[in-house]
Amino acid sequence: MSADEAVRRGLAIEAVKAPEPQAEDLTVKEIKAKLDAEGIEYPKAAKKEELLALLEADLYDDEEE
Repeated sequence: MSADEAVRRGLAIEAVKAPEPQAEDLTVKEIKAKLDAEGIEYPKAAKKEELLALLEADLYDDEEE
């Protein structure tokens, strides 16, 4: 019996992928790491909201290209 058949018969459970974390759920350190990876500069004392705005602006720019 295939794995798909076992799931259909209720003999197995499909693995559920964990949802991607939302930008608001990221820590300041994680946001800064993403900005660094994209080469985006930010003030050292920037607050989380400012960093998120920079990150979201970059994501928006990527979607337009």
